[in-house]
Amino acid sequence: MTPLRASLFALFILGCGGSSPSPSPMTGGGGGGGSGGGGGGPSGGSWLTTKSGAVWSSPDGLSFASRGRPTDANLLALVCVNHLDGWAAGAAGTIIGTHDGGQSWAIEPTQVTNTLNAIAFADPRIGLAVGDGGIVLRTTDGGDSWSRVASGTTLDLYGVALSRLDHQAWIVGRDGVMLRSADQGASFAAAAPIASTTLRAVRVSDAGLGLAVGDGGLLVATRDGGTRWQPLGVQAPADLRSLTISDDGQRALAVGAGGLIWRSTDAALTWTRVDAGDGRALAAIGFSDEVAGRGWAVGERGALLFTSDDGASFAPLAAPADVDFTAVEDL
Repeated sequence: MTPLRASLFALFILGCGGSSPSPSPMTGGGGGGGSGGGGGGPSGGSWLTTKSGAVWSSPDGLSFASRGRPTDANLLALVCVNHLDGWAAGAAGTIIGTHDGGQSWAIEPTQVTNTLNAIAFADPRIGLAVGDGGIVLRTTDGGDSWSRVASGTTLDLYGVALSRLDHQAWIVGRDGVMLRSADQGASFAAAAPIASTTLRAVRVSDAGLGLAVGDGGLLVATRDGGTRWQPLGVQAPADLRSLTISDDGQRALAVGAGGLIWRSTDAALTWTRVDAGDGRALAAIGFSDEVAGRGWAVGERGALLFTSDDGASFAPLAAPADVDFTAVEDL
């Protein structure tokens, strides 16, 4: 480990449980340090990030508690690739990483101050972070170092996905910008324009179904692994902020404004609204890789919802504090 990564913050985090097919948001230069309490925990469990820089966790996915603040910067995105390696990104160019299941975190040097809105990893070494002003950062050494990649745009970027099966990567952002890479993010080119509406998140499943969602309930899709994208013939009833897709591409859920949960069980051909929550905006959604049907949706003012039936229904979980949750790992 390099000296720049030696500043560790002890936290009682319950480990990463694995990444989504295209790690999100599952998601530095700025950001102050702070310390959490306690020692390490076992691997597994569920992770959340907050706008206060705190990380929350749960050993069973049902009872969550704050495990400390590894940074003073707002954390906006979270990703894990196994039980040990995870990263979070946020304001002021901040990226924090763990390589011991969350027992300790290190500030990773980015040399930028742009807000980072999303972060994704294809494996424990290759990752991308994107943010305001068209910033794209890439690591090939698990976060020991990050370097800038030319994006060709100054528009704010909000979502990123990296394929774990081939070398493709996708970035989406303001005014419908979409960027595509065929070399794991070493270079990017603009994709054919799809819409002028801001896109907030992107995912591509192992089966080749890809989705991007955004303002005005916009949904765009690819069914060939990302070569061609086009708007779906259906629009959600509110702004969408995050989404998740199952490995086989059959189950997809997106969340957003007003507590909206928008669900498909037929590879994004048809969609229905899931009644849940109390109108608080939802910022992120994720599902367990290890326990079938289990997932979480999180958002503003302590919004924390749980499903055990693949998203057909959600029930609220107790949040010990009135905080804004920003990300949940697809465990």
